[in-house]
Amino acid sequence: FLHLLSEPNTMVSGRWLPVVTAGGDDGAKGPRVRSSHVLSSISGRDGEVWLVGGEAEARIPMGMTAHKLTILSKPGSGARSLEGAWEAFPPETSEVAPPPRNAHAQAAIGSDLYVFGGRNEIEEGEGVLQDLWTFNTETKQWKEVNCGGGDGGIPESRSYATACSCAGRFYLFGGCGAYGRLSDLWCFDPEKGSWRRLPDPPSLAGRGGPTLEGMSSSGGAEAEARLLLFAGFAGKETKDLLTFSLASEEWTVHTAPAEVVPRSVCQSFVTGGEGNGRMICYGGEVEPSSLGHAGAGSFSSEVLAIDAAGEVTTVEMQVGDGTKGPEPRGWGSAAAIFPNCGLVYGGLTGSDENPERLGDAWALLVIDGD
Repeated sequence: FLHLLSEPNTMVSGRWLPVVTAGGDDGAKGPRVRSSHVLSSISGRDGEVWLVGGEAEARIPMGMTAHKLTILSKPGSGARSLEGAWEAFPPETSEVAPPPRNAHAQAAIGSDLYVFGGRNEIEEGEGVLQDLWTFNTETKQWKEVNCGGGDGGIPESRSYATACSCAGRFYLFGGCGAYGRLSDLWCFDPEKGSWRRLPDPPSLAGRGGPTLEGMSSSGGAEAEARLLLFAGFAGKETKDLLTFSLASEEWTVHTAPAEVVPRSVCQSFVTGGEGNGRMICYGGEVEPSSLGHAGAGSFSSEVLAIDAAGEVTTVEMQVGDGTKGPEPRGWGSAAAIFPNCGLVYGGLTGSDENPERLGDAWALLVIDGD
């Protein structure tokens, strides 16, 4: 999807639509419940998202089956739900495939999903990964990327990092390393086959579970392209908001409104279309669990819209059509399915006494005001 820069527009509303998946074999019924997974959409393929990884139980990584969801109906003004169908593409037995993982970073460039890091062991601090893989969504094949360090080595092992693609490159930020939380920004250039470390954000504490999305100009050029970085867990929930210019390689610090609650592990996607590019950020953890990953903290159901200038707007959710909307959650994932609509899948809700991993799919239709 082409994410376009826009002028601030403070009137944004939204509507939730449940996604009802077609019956059939196990692949068509969809993935298992999970959290700490990632969804990605492929540019030019409206109504299609891909899901990789995650955990159905705390810290136990799932396999590397790639799940494809195809949306079979469009979110028109009168729609009360969408129809979709899942397909599953497990690694072939003869294929070289990445080890199972959760809490990895992922983004799509062209037809390829890029997957970096994550964790594949149960005990905290063990099994943190440093590998980079691609999954080709046309051939359904995995391939490990053996990349050089370029100007600054390669990113260290990490989990709960975040990634996005912008202007044909893969950007990786933060996460939990073997020796603490990180606040570094890296760029992988597929054409050069190498990593480059970019300037760190100014005076920003290391964090896991931040939100990072890329927005580019209509030509996809770097001249106006930038990254949006929001929130994350840095020993406490945060609401830091920064933008990074790909042209000047400089950070700009913005101030989130006072009413925005600090959070981490949000679900996000970017709207496209002329003049209304925004990062849409749903939910997230607003209070951490006292049991760590074994429990569930407190979660938000709020939807925020953040434009390329760092302006934050609370999305007014339409009600009255009988749709309650999804459970408040964090640790899920989202991706764009149409220029003005994203899909949220799974995540974690509940409480420390009863943590619940989810397997539901919801479409979030974003509606611009005047």
